[in-house]
Amino acid sequence: PEEGDLVIYKFHDLDEDGVYDEGEPMLEDWEFTVTVETPPLQIEQVTPSAIMLIGTGLTDGDGMLEFLGLDPGEYTVTETLQDGWVNTTPLTQVATVVDGETAELWFGNIIEEEPPEEGDLVIYKFHDLDEDGVYDEGEPMLEDWEFTVTVETPPLQIEQVTPSAIMLIGTGLTDGDGMLEFLGLDPGEYTVTETLQDGWVNTTPLTQVATVVDGETAELWFGN
Repeated sequence: PEEGDLVIYKFHDLDEDGVYDEGEPMLEDWEFTVTVETPPLQIEQVTPSAIMLIGTGLTDGDGMLEFLGLDPGEYTVTETLQDGWVNTTPLTQVATVVDGETAELWFGNIIEEEPPEEGDLVIYKFHDLDEDGVYDEGEPMLEDWEFTVTVETPPLQIEQVTPSAIMLIGTGLTDGDGMLEFLGLDPGEYTVTETLQDGWVNTTPLTQVATVVDGETAELWFGN
């Protein structure tokens, strides 16, 4: 009988170009399913073609999976995508098996990048009418007050440990609602300093520290 072989290769597509390059690692234990479309049966009238399962399997330590001794024809190969990975080649590919030859299909994937951890910081500025250092309902919010946000960077390892540095994140003015936002910050401790205006006295510290956590919004309230 006429027979051919089908070999599936699975690789870590480090440069994400959809093509296997020398040195890119092969991936073990990835599942593939192989099917073939059978011709319609001639029973009274033509019936639709059917999809026949040839088999499933896992790639070996060399990232290879073989299906040997197949009838010539077109075979559909579908990759089972694993969590944490993104395909750089189509998840389903078609191979034409020819008598006495080996058809090859290459499937590439890349590890899905985790979204960066980010949090937000919101500063509120209010007129502390009762001078208790706490915002109370009904106390007016203050517009056009300036704040400066900084963060301490870790020391650099250059020959010897150098002192930490203070990095400026930004400055800004409160809006009509007495609010100033700094969005998409890396988690960490941020120092917020109020620029005191003439004719006002602060009822809360002029400098406060906020701890920003991934996916959350830190708040600081400044009263005058």
